Amino acid sequence: MEEIVVYKQNSVKSGKWTQRVLSLHADLGLAAITSKDAQEDKLHKCMRLANVQIWPQYEEKHIKDDYQSSEAKLTVRVKGLPAKIGFRDVSKPAGPQRIYRYTRPSPGAEHLAWMIRFKSLEDLEKAVRLFRSMKPCDMTPSAAPAIAAELPSGVDDDGAEVQAPAVKRMIEGDVEKELHMIREPMQQASSKRSG
Repeated sequence: MEEIVVYKQNSVKSGKWTQRVLSLHADLGLAAITSKDAQEDKLHKCMRLANVQIWPQYEEKHIKDDYQSSEAKLTVRVKGLPAKIGFRDVSKPAGPQRIYRYTRPSPGAEHLAWMIRFKSLEDLEKAVRLFRSMKPCDMTPSAAPAIAAELPSGVDDDGAEVQAPAVKRMIEGDVEKELHMIREPMQQASSKRSG
């Protein structure tokens, strides 16, 4: 899992942000976030991602900050379903490897939404690359068994070929254009400060 130090907005007190570590598993479409009190608990809260909204896709009402501020532009809204993540370490010829698994939530599971703020444009762009490589989950939970990261794509648990349904993108819209809208003013401000 890739780890990025971020700030997460408090779900009860909007406008209050606490530092956390966000972990992303691109192959499984998983996000995990640490507890604000126990940063060593990497899998404190986990979700199977369904949708990510970068600025200006998410609504102004989701943050208290000035919507045109640099902080708002470094913020994303991630939505999905709760998931339980486990892992096991295995020995492979190339060296030890950690295999992650998740269990899908039961039918009727509550949807999750997190507001995540990145510390830098580079961290935001790294996360966006990971989000874009993920396949979004269906927001309809099922009681299907756990899925292992070691399964090759296109093959189910029984080894049968799986036909891929129409692909929905994790981040809708023209992501490159929106990243440019975020990047350009920040780069201009940076060059004014250094010049």
